[in-house]
Formats: sequence, C-alpha cells, structure tokens
Amino acid sequence: MNRWVIAVIFVVAAPLEAQRTDSAAAARPRPARLVGTVYDSVTGRHLAAAWVTVGSSITTQTDSTGRFRIDSVPVGRVRIAVQHGAIDSLGLNSIVTEVPTRAGAEVAVSLSTPSRETLWRAACPGLPSPTSPDTGFIHGTIRDAMRYQPVRGAKLTAVWYDLRWKPGTAVQPSGWQAEGTSDATGTYTLCGIPGDAVIRLQAIGGRDSTGTLDLALDGRFVVRRDLLLAGSTARAGLVAGTVVDATGAPREGARVMLEDVPEARTDARGRFLLRAVPLGSRELHVLALGYAPIVVPVDVVDGDTTFARAVVERIALLSPVRIEQSHIGARLQQEFEARKKSGMGYVVDSAQIARSTSMMGLFSEVPGVYVSGGRDAEATLFFKNPSGLGGGGQCLANIFIDGIKSDTAMLHLVRKDDLAAVEVYQRAAFVPARYLPSLTTCGSLLVWTKRAFR
Repeated sequence: MNRWVIAVIFVVAAPLEAQRTDSAAAARPRPARLVGTVYDSVTGRHLAAAWVTVGSSITTQTDSTGRFRIDSVPVGRVRIAVQHGAIDSLGLNSIVTEVPTRAGAEVAVSLSTPSRETLWRAACPGLPSPTSPDTGFIHGTIRDAMRYQPVRGAKLTAVWYDLRWKPGTAVQPSGWQAEGTSDATGTYTLCGIPGDAVIRLQAIGGRDSTGTLDLALDGRFVVRRDLLLAGSTARAGLVAGTVVDATGAPREGARVMLEDVPEARTDARGRFLLRAVPLGSRELHVLALGYAPIVVPVDVVDGDTTFARAVVERIALLSPVRIEQSHIGARLQQEFEARKKSGMGYVVDSAQIARSTSMMGLFSEVPGVYVSGGRDAEATLFFKNPSGLGGGGQCLANIFIDGIKSDTAMLHLVRKDDLAAVEVYQRAAFVPARYLPSLTTCGSLLVWTKRAFR
C-alpha cells in the first residue's frame, strides 16, 4: 500500500515543479543583443580580429571589417572591453566603456582608439602638435633584465638620417637625434620621430646599455618598444631558435650572429643556439646563402632561454637576357636613381666629387667610412662602428665598381675625374641584395664611373 502512495505523490508533484519552472522563465527578462564596430583613429582603419569582452565571460572577435555581434547580453549596465595589438602599441591595455541594455533590444556601440591629437597631448605635453602626418613618437618601458623591475633615469637616444635632394642639386644628408629619460615607472617617450625613417635606438643606464636596435616605423604614428637593460652583472643568457624560409622549410648552414658573441650555424633542422649572450635587448643578425639578410630583435633575460624564429626570403634571380650595351647603361642609371630616391643609403654625387681633391680624400668625407693608410695607393676602406650606436670596431667595406665585385686595389686604378657617383651602405641590412656578398656582415660601397651610365 505504501508503494502506491509514494507513486501517486510523485506523479502529482512533477507537474507542479514544471509549472514553477515555466513561471520563472516567463518572469526572467529576455536578453539583449549587442552589435558594434572597433575603429583605429590613428590609422583611420577598422580593427579586424580585435577581442571584445562583455562583462567577465562573454567574448567574441571582430570580423575583417571591424564589426562584431553578441547575442544573449545581460540586461542592465554592461562593461565592454576591447583588446588588440594596435591598442597595446599605443600604451593602452584595452578600450573600455559601459552601455545600458534593455530586455529584447538591440544596442549599437562604436568603439575607437584615442585620436592622434589626444595621444600627442598625453605623450608629449607642452610640445606643439606635429604639422606633418608622418611625425609621431616612440615609447615603452625599460626594465632590469635580472629582476624585471622598472629602471629609473635610463638615457634614451634615437638617431636617424634624413637625405633630401632636388633635381639638379646635390644630396643634402642631415643627422638628427632625440633624447629622453625614463621616469620612476621605467617609462620613456621620444617625440618628433619621422614615420618614414629607420631609427637607431639605444638605452644606457649607468654602466649598462642595450645593444643598438634598428627600429623601422613604417609610417606608424606611435611605436612601442619595451627594452631590457643588463643590470650590473656579468651573468649571461641563452638564445635559441630556428631559421626557416617563407615556406617554413628549415635552412641548414645559416650564420646567426649577435654582437660580442661567437656566431652559430644552423643544423639540418634549422636550429641554432647562442651561449653566453649579454643580458638585455639585442639584435640577432641572420645570413643564409641565397637569401636576404635579416635582423631579429631579442630580449635576453637572466635564468631563461630566449627563443627566436627567423624567416628568410630568397633573393630573386633574373634569367639571363641579351641586352645591348646602351640599354645596360640606361638600366643601371634607372636602378641607381630608384635607390637614390629610397634614401636607404648615402649618395655621393658629381658635385661632391668635383669638390674633393683626391679619391681617398673623397671617401674620408663620407659619414661612417674610415680610410686606413697614408697615401692613396696604400689606403684601405673600412666602415666605422657597423653595428650602430654605442659600439666600436670596424669592418672591411665590400666594394663594387660599375656593378662588379672588386676591391681597393682595383679602386686605386679608377681616376676621380671618371667617377659619376658613389653609393654608401654602412650596414649589411640596408645593402641591395644584388650588391651584398654571401655570408658577410659588413656594408658595401657601390662606385659608378661615367662609362657605366652611357
């Protein structure tokens, strides 16, 4: 008898529970829907693949047009946070806002980064806004590579060169420099940096310094570069990694070099290991036969191994073509003019050549070139401090005469009056691939005679 009583009670109770559940669901407000866009005011483009988070658990990504949509958003006032690499580069962790939502309603929201003017006023207070859209600033944080603590009072120096010319006039090279000091939080800002320049950046704190770092702004208004100082220690770290080509295939036998460290060669799997690397921010130079040289930034810390992946691009080789001599001269001159406009090297033109009294006297006036030897016939050409700021040393310049690999002995046979122009590329990273000998870390001098351009 008791079993049936229990069964009856269960059957009756089940519909009552269902009724209470349906009633609670009807009383619960319908969720809202959130749609919107994420915009980068600095570049004037929508941000694709930005992470959008509502509250603490609802997350989505923007599409290729910077749009997003989130269903089932809680009703009330919700917090929206957006994260993206471009936002991080501005020194912001995220873009955050709050919006009210209503039951069953669709809420549209537009999120954007601060404008150029706002960023400039915050980063460079007291300085007038730049008149050129290509002028911006570099910022970042300097930390101790041992303890990863902010470094106060570190001196920052950025150097770049501006090569300007007008048809019929000589190239006028100008050297520029910006300096700054890190504050109590290790933060630094260098204002007035041209977006089309390659900057040589270095930080010095007491007796310690970073390596010289090449930083290409590539037209960006704001660039963030965090730096590590070695700290007062003789300790060192490890740098390991791989060298691969554009397809991801490993490159065996590539040379991997870092200042003040014995170079390494990659094995059959493209792997390399550099030991006893000074702590701090450094540059890794990679040279592989048949591939353009590249530079990879690395931050070496104490008690850890820094990993780097270098992707090298094959140098394009043109198929042999029969060309008349007059066409060769025209082509060489066209290529010379194109390189001259690019501003990647220093160009000595006919006006500068005419003012010089001798061949080696001409080279002694070129920035970065060191003439070793007393008389012209005994002189040898070197590049001073090929690694950039703060370092020393020199390397033997690679010399090309009328596009053909040569040496100083052949250069002594060229008369100054026969010169048409000279191109100077102090660092291997800036040398046109055609004029960079395999497995070299030094720059090149391209000497052109009047005969070459006929």
